[in-house]
Amino acid sequence: MVKMSRNLLRCLVMWLPVTVCLLCACNTEHADTMAEAPEDDDSPAEIYATDISRGEVTRAANMSLNSFGLSVLNVKTGMIISDKLQYEKTLTSFAPVSGSFRMVTAEMKAIAIAPSMTIVENITLTKDAAGFDYEVPTTDQTMVKISGNMSFTKRSTNNKLSLNFVNAISQFTVKARNELKLEVDNKEYEVDLYVKGITLHNFASKGHFEYTANYNGTWTPIDGYWANYTQEFPSAVKLSTTTFINVVDSAFVLLPQSPEKNAWAPGGLANPPAEDAVSVANANHKAYIELRCAMTIQRDNQTVYVFGGPNTFKPVYFPYIKKYCPKAWNAVNRQGIYNLKIVKAEALNSDGSPVKPEELQDENGQFENAVFIEVAPTDDYGNDNVDNWPDADVIDVKI
Repeated sequence: MVKMSRNLLRCLVMWLPVTVCLLCACNTEHADTMAEAPEDDDSPAEIYATDISRGEVTRAANMSLNSFGLSVLNVKTGMIISDKLQYEKTLTSFAPVSGSFRMVTAEMKAIAIAPSMTIVENITLTKDAAGFDYEVPTTDQTMVKISGNMSFTKRSTNNKLSLNFVNAISQFTVKARNELKLEVDNKEYEVDLYVKGITLHNFASKGHFEYTANYNGTWTPIDGYWANYTQEFPSAVKLSTTTFINVVDSAFVLLPQSPEKNAWAPGGLANPPAEDAVSVANANHKAYIELRCAMTIQRDNQTVYVFGGPNTFKPVYFPYIKKYCPKAWNAVNRQGIYNLKIVKAEALNSDGSPVKPEELQDENGQFENAVFIEVAPTDDYGNDNVDNWPDADVIDVKI
């Protein structure tokens, strides 16, 4: 009997560690399951959206974030689990218009586009890529905003997805300064220059956006898409000789690009070659800027028009020059200011030659031998060193 009890005790001692290990393994497995969001919790995901973009006065009517579309990918299966679900702003948050988005326990990937995903084309959302195509209209412009999360799980977010939105397309402002004088019979006259409208010619209008981070990415223009972007002032704007003045009434909303790489670049010669003409630039989709102007001088206390007329504003063409181009405006969430200097060598006729004054007339008759000349403008302190003035400004929003 004693021998039998000893054998039983020996068996119990041998099996006890195994039993403890099995119990621990069961408890560990249960603990891991409990650490994740419970699989039977099928409540809709909570979505939090914040606009961290820079809101400027632009031609776009929707600079505030009021709605967006959301698509979510199950990375493991490659299946879309939320397809362009639209969210609208409420008094306190954002709510889905119809349906809902429920997270899975596997890794997910999400992209969001405001004001909706219907305004873009060819949306891509796979394990390895996310992006879309967009064409910037010339009128009725929309500010496209983007956000996303390139890798998350139900556990890592606790069933809550936070989205930071930035401007996907750039804001572009043009300012100008008058650096022209008129010379007639060896006498110089100050030129007053008025701008009534502006057109950006042959700017890339459609591109492909590729996400590189949760709310950042790169644009690649799609060949074959160019557009002219135009603004007209209700009344003409008089330019200054010392200060850059806006010649747009609100910033252009444009596809981020580097048009100086494809710019009209005439030599500004008095007798230019045929390839310097604006018509050739249009045929080859070369970028340039057009201002519609009128110019006057004061002679014997009278206003004399030397270009255009009281209600006539004629085009003057300007090469798109890299040194005036805003630095890094061709990126997501940026605004750039192009500072345009109106000088004889760059204010051109349609043939690419320097612009000339029209036939001068007043009550004393016509004036001959009138020419525009360039001046070295002084700043507000009388300094004549233009090189010390700042280059084109860039509003750089860190993302």
